[in-house]
Amino acid sequence: MRLLSKFFGSKKSNSKPAFEFLLPYVIVLLLGFIVADITTLYLRPYMLPNEAPPKKPTKKIFKSPESKSVYSPIASRNIFNSDGKIPPSLSQLANKKKGEEQTQDDDGPASLTRLPIKLLGTIVHANPAKSIATLNLSNRNKTGSWKVGEDVEKMIEIIEVERRKVIFRNLKNRKKEYAEIPEDNKLNFGKKTAKAAPKKAGNDIVKVRGNNRVIKRADFLKQTRRMGEILRQASMAPNKGPDGSIQGFKFLSIKPGSIFEKLGFKNGDVIKGVNGEPVNSAAKAMELYNVLKSDASSVSIDINSGGRDSSYNYVIE
Repeated sequence: MRLLSKFFGSKKSNSKPAFEFLLPYVIVLLLGFIVADITTLYLRPYMLPNEAPPKKPTKKIFKSPESKSVYSPIASRNIFNSDGKIPPSLSQLANKKKGEEQTQDDDGPASLTRLPIKLLGTIVHANPAKSIATLNLSNRNKTGSWKVGEDVEKMIEIIEVERRKVIFRNLKNRKKEYAEIPEDNKLNFGKKTAKAAPKKAGNDIVKVRGNNRVIKRADFLKQTRRMGEILRQASMAPNKGPDGSIQGFKFLSIKPGSIFEKLGFKNGDVIKGVNGEPVNSAAKAMELYNVLKSDASSVSIDINSGGRDSSYNYVIE
């Protein structure tokens, strides 16, 4: 009772209530609510939307095709094939129908080339890019060496070099081809080869007639017109005896088909004399040539062949 009388006072008391100082604040708060409500009622018509909100887009439902023909382009191209090859694009297929398809590289197995190319040799390096192939281009009469990746006369492009084989791309049809060295061309090291049968003395210059060898002077002069070529057709060296003196000249090598071979000489033969005169100097060795060119009707040449002395009698007609 004392507490209530303290806050609100009593009729008999002349003192002011305890909460009388809050009364102005309460009145201001009530006036604020009233003003806010009136303002909201006034502005409400301007705050409402004039148009209805837009409608939400409806979801499209995918309809399944009536037949499988819709998927025929995918099935025909076989994009997911097992061999891993990428099929041609639709534009390439269109060009193919128009006859405008461009030639593509063929990465299939290489086939034996029909180009006029002959493989002469290969050098296989530890680094494949540095391997070299030596080729002969018969249609252009040219021989050269090319490395992997190089263009050969705008005909082929070297792809790979192996022992006795070269693989390249034909730049005309873009196909892989190869050339190789035939097995018949292998070199035989350390193997004995069959000796060729000795040629008979008869040929287009020398004819055998009994014990004589007949030579036509016109044919001989025709074969010996150029002295420089004759000297290149054989190599000779002095044949020294036990005492160191020169006892003739020995054939070290005779070129096949040369005038010396046609006259019947062989490698290892030693010319010891001409017409009974010993050949012990270079001047005497040239006497054989001069005698054959002269007007002499015959000449006798003493030789040692295979360790046996013999004489060749040439009749010049």
